[in-house]
Amino acid sequence: MLLSTIDIALRGATAALLLVLAVSLYRGFGTVLAGRLAAAFALGSAAHAVTSSIGAPSPVSPAHAPLIAISTGNVVVFWLFARAVFDDEFKLRWWHGLIWIAVVVLSLVNCLFIAPVAMMRNSFVSGDVMTVISAARVLFVAINLLVLGFITLAVAQTVASWSADLVEGRRRVRVFIVSAAALYGGLNAVLQIAVQQRRRRTRQHAEFGDAGRGGCGDIDCDDAGRWRGSVSGWARGSG
Repeated sequence: MLLSTIDIALRGATAALLLVLAVSLYRGFGTVLAGRLAAAFALGSAAHAVTSSIGAPSPVSPAHAPLIAISTGNVVVFWLFARAVFDDEFKLRWWHGLIWIAVVVLSLVNCLFIAPVAMMRNSFVSGDVMTVISAARVLFVAINLLVLGFITLAVAQTVASWSADLVEGRRRVRVFIVSAAALYGGLNAVLQIAVQQRRRRTRQHAEFGDAGRGGCGDIDCDDAGRWRGSVSGWARGSG
């Protein structure tokens, strides 16, 4: 209970500080592209602070799904910010916005549909539906790899012109961006994949134990039936 209270307090304070930072950045540097992107990045980081939590991940509610999608799309903003800061000839194009929208929509679909299907236990489904579940698990991993890809692009942009940058202050910013992106963004995406794989193995072990008892383990049998019916319908509709 105490840990949960501290978690909520820290996330709330972090989100509030990031919102203040976004307003300050826009007021002070709103006329510069890098300043506007920095403000947008702070807003996306605030959404991430609101949706992240300590401990085992719980099922995503429809109310939290848009915030999670925005925080995922923030990796595109981070990439564009790195380009705006370290590439003097960079200009924001309309298709950059389409990339952001595509990542946000993909993350939203993942939260509402792909992730729940990927978390289903194999003992409740037939062979045809298992193909859908396997595809959902692959897409779940692919989304995290997509995040790693944009982080790599941002780091590559930061490093590409490092030696030619004569502005000492900007060189220090490069060190911070590379370190922050590698330590937080990359580690977070890798951990998401690792946690998903570990949860899948845990469910498989539980299934073997439940098979001898004929039970549904930690999932209610009625809920399992509803999941099976809904996914079976999806499989038939896509066939």
